[in-house]
Amino acid sequence: MLKKQYVELFDEVRAMPLDAVCAPTLASLCFGYRQLLLLSYVDPGFTEAFGKEAQPVALAGHMQQVVYRLANHLNKDLPEDEWVRDVVYLLEALSFQYDSEQLHTALNAMDDFFAQEETKKPHVNPGYHEDVCKMHCYRFYFSSNLASARQAKAMIESWLDELAPSGIWENLNVNHALSRIGAVVLYANTVNQNTFRPHIRRLIERYSKAEGIEYEIRLLPILDVSGYFNKYRVQARRTLEYLLHVKEETITALFKGQIMRKHLAPCDFERLLLAVRFYLQGIYWYHTTALENGNGILRKQEDGAW
Repeated sequence: MLKKQYVELFDEVRAMPLDAVCAPTLASLCFGYRQLLLLSYVDPGFTEAFGKEAQPVALAGHMQQVVYRLANHLNKDLPEDEWVRDVVYLLEALSFQYDSEQLHTALNAMDDFFAQEETKKPHVNPGYHEDVCKMHCYRFYFSSNLASARQAKAMIESWLDELAPSGIWENLNVNHALSRIGAVVLYANTVNQNTFRPHIRRLIERYSKAEGIEYEIRLLPILDVSGYFNKYRVQARRTLEYLLHVKEETITALFKGQIMRKHLAPCDFERLLLAVRFYLQGIYWYHTTALENGNGILRKQEDGAW
């Protein structure tokens, strides 16, 4: 049943008009195509049911279109928080779908931002500083900027100093805490995987216990990129099945009230939900089929997770 729904989701997202969707939807589409592309490599037999559009060349073409649209969003007159988030979306997409022209756009955008950052007033909107940290990580990843690597590390260290003895951030809501964990995991993947390894393990352990579907949805991508997905696979499948079967108005309310920032440009939440479902299905099946088919590299990564 889950695979049938995955195939149907693929058909639906490919029919989505890219010129009429917001940046979060574009990003989720791109990340979903990435997961299906990975599946086509680790288990070609699994992707046969998706047709020729799930072949690597076709998927790369779909991602390229989305990357182009994400880059165009940087030209819009947006609130600063949203603009920074869109830069992060583009950088994450470029980390697996390289495009020299769009990378040039992203790097120039970051250089302009950091050149003016010292003159700006501090932001208090949740997630802003975490996105700035991610920009520093990607700046180091793409251009070996050591100053950015040091700045990202300093930001993370300041966050870790704020942890209570219980191992959580008592002054933050769970969604904001998950944003921080995502930034720490990105640092590990782009700058130094050993520096914060024990902290990542403990933070995921603590916050995986948070009750609420909106938190579980945000946790899945973190589990994917941190190497901890297999450890929490039962929880991940439960979250996915809920997401696939819950009433549209229920999950839309969660996206509006919890996951999405209030200042984001208007999103069609039905399309956003469709893209998110497609992305999370890809994460689940990538880990499930790869491990079941004995993918040694993936198994080693998960067995030795941070």
